[in-house]
Amino acid sequence: MNLKMRVMAAFWGASLLVSACTLDGGLASGPKSIDVLGGEITVVAPEGYCFDRRASRLAEGFTVATPCGASRLALITTQIGEADSAAVTGAENALLQLIQHPDGRALLSGAGDPSTIFVHHVQVHNHRVEVFFSDTASSLSDGLQPTQWRAFLDYQDRMVTVSVRWWDQSPLDQAQGLAVLRAAALALVGD
Repeated sequence: MNLKMRVMAAFWGASLLVSACTLDGGLASGPKSIDVLGGEITVVAPEGYCFDRRASRLAEGFTVATPCGASRLALITTQIGEADSAAVTGAENALLQLIQHPDGRALLSGAGDPSTIFVHHVQVHNHRVEVFFSDTASSLSDGLQPTQWRAFLDYQDRMVTVSVRWWDQSPLDQAQGLAVLRAAALALVGD
C-alpha cells in the first residue's frame, strides 16, 4: 500500500472513531496505560492524563485520553494502525508535502473537504510529521475548538496518529498544544 493510501486509512479511521465518542472532558481517575488490538500494543498516556475506556475503541486501536481530575485542558486521541502499516519513517518529507496538497488537506478534514482545512504549520520532528491546523467543518464533538495538532509517526511496524484538541472554555495556544502532542508521542514511543 502506498504512503497516500496508508495515511488515508489512518486519517479516516481516527475521524470516524472520534465522531462516535461520548466525551465528558475530564476523568476523576482512569488508567495511565491501556492495551489495544487484543493486547498487541500498550498505549501510555502522558503525565497528568488518563484513558477514557468508554470513549476508546480498544479492539480498533483507538484511545481517548483526557486530563485526570476535573481539568479540561486537552483531549488526546491515538489511532494505532494495522500491522505492517508503518510508512512515516524515511518518508517524512513526502508526507509533509502531501499534507500541504489538497489531497492531504482533504484527509485532515472531518468532512473530507480540503476547503475546510487551514494548515497553520507543518514540520518534521524526531521521525514524525506534526501538523497544526483548523477544520471549519469539524463537528466531531461539541465543545472542542476547530484547531488541533496531529502527529503521524511509526511505532513498531504500525503507523500511528496522535491528535490533540482543546476545549472551547479552556483553549491552549499553539505552543501549549505542541507540548501536549510531543508529551503524548514521547509517552507512546519514548523519543
